Amino acid sequence: MNRMSEQDIRFHLQPVSERYSLDELRQRECTYLQNNRHDLGLPPPGSGLRLIIVIPAWNEEEAVSKVLQSLYSQKLPYEQFEVIVVDNGSSDSTTSIVLDFARHSDMAVQLVVEPVKGCLRAVRTGMDVALHRLAQVSSPQEGVIATIDADDQVGPHWVATVLQIMTKRKTDMIRGPTQLAQPLPSQVELCVKALCDIENRVNGYVELARLRLEEALSRIGRQDQLLWLPRITGPNIAITRAAYITVGGLDPRPPGDQASHLANPLLRIGGGVTLCNDPRMTLFRSRRCSLRNFDEAGGFGVGFGLGFGDMLSRATESVEKGTAIDYPNPRWIEAGLRRILIELQSESEGMREEARRLAIRFLDFPPDPSTLYRYGSSPEEPPRVPVAEAKASLIEIMARAGGMDYLIAERFLMARELLRSQVLSFEGQWVQSNRMVDTVLRRMGFSSADISPRIQRMAAALKNIPNAEKDKWYDKACRVLEKIYARTTPP
Repeated sequence: MNRMSEQDIRFHLQPVSERYSLDELRQRECTYLQNNRHDLGLPPPGSGLRLIIVIPAWNEEEAVSKVLQSLYSQKLPYEQFEVIVVDNGSSDSTTSIVLDFARHSDMAVQLVVEPVKGCLRAVRTGMDVALHRLAQVSSPQEGVIATIDADDQVGPHWVATVLQIMTKRKTDMIRGPTQLAQPLPSQVELCVKALCDIENRVNGYVELARLRLEEALSRIGRQDQLLWLPRITGPNIAITRAAYITVGGLDPRPPGDQASHLANPLLRIGGGVTLCNDPRMTLFRSRRCSLRNFDEAGGFGVGFGLGFGDMLSRATESVEKGTAIDYPNPRWIEAGLRRILIELQSESEGMREEARRLAIRFLDFPPDPSTLYRYGSSPEEPPRVPVAEAKASLIEIMARAGGMDYLIAERFLMARELLRSQVLSFEGQWVQSNRMVDTVLRRMGFSSADISPRIQRMAAALKNIPNAEKDKWYDKACRVLEKIYARTTPP
């Protein structure tokens, strides 16, 4: 279980690959590879390999050839990237389709089998294999690992754009835009967006609950410090090899997806996560409905068991039948967290020990919100509520727990990355704080009335810091941005 300290949350200007020495990264990678061996008998990688795309697949015979064809159409030499498809116990012809494609393709396609069911488990295995292969041809300061889903497709400049943006922005991780390959009916689209919003808020609160329980068990109190938890979700992501090593690989325990499971620990150590809007990096998602629930899919889904296919199925059914969608009452989740935190301070040793056992169970096993939901069940509150009411409750309970609304947190993350790119590109002797802060706040949508006094306070606190200390300047500037966004009204 990871313990936190004030130093863990410093905002770092440089990416992980530059913050640590080559020797330290080599040592970390060596230790990681020794503890996560994958002797699969794959052919050796090419010497020019720079990026590996991991695709988890479970019964994808109707889709997998399309995603492989979209990668085959990339405008980048094949020796610079390869594909790893991780079969997760398919019972159809997925594996034979992949093997046949690999035999007739100039693009390197490797098939790996992960028998333990679960999307996160499959992605973790693929990323670990990718790390092994990159380690054979380059130093740990080089190489990128990406992941997309088997039923999605990308444009011809996707791989080149990932490498270009990660190099230009000196970032540790990037998430690209996504859009549906075919538009949804307007009513269904609105319903899906509402469910996605709820799922993001629930998972954000569960992550916050995890941090609060870690604080309570370790007795490191940070209740006075705002915790911002943007929801970095979706399959369209890439992470540097150095960052993957530093966060200890992908946590394969559901709920959540690979993006949040990599971004959250990376953000906690001050890493850089860039939300990219470049259309060349767009991921085109399928409109496939699915009724895979959390248990049946072994983790293909998030929150209370809703993945995108599940949400699309429920939204479509709701619109067609004219029925409302309700949701597990978030106040029960809050009640469960409060109960554990209160009982950890109980005078009864037995009650303290039981609360401690529950907290450790929640932290060491999948932090499923239903764990807190069941523990906080109450006859005074209904078990399920309308989606709109659930959203209002989640905004309230997140604020009470000391967290920033996830949309505001995402906005802050974008401001932080914009500021970081400006500081990195500045070559003068002094950091021009007034100009940089002004640009950041204007770009993030503040009105002139909102900006003026805040800019003055920020510039007064940060002006005339030498360029040689710009890492320190950046950290302080981010602290001020935190305070500004903490006062922003949630949407």
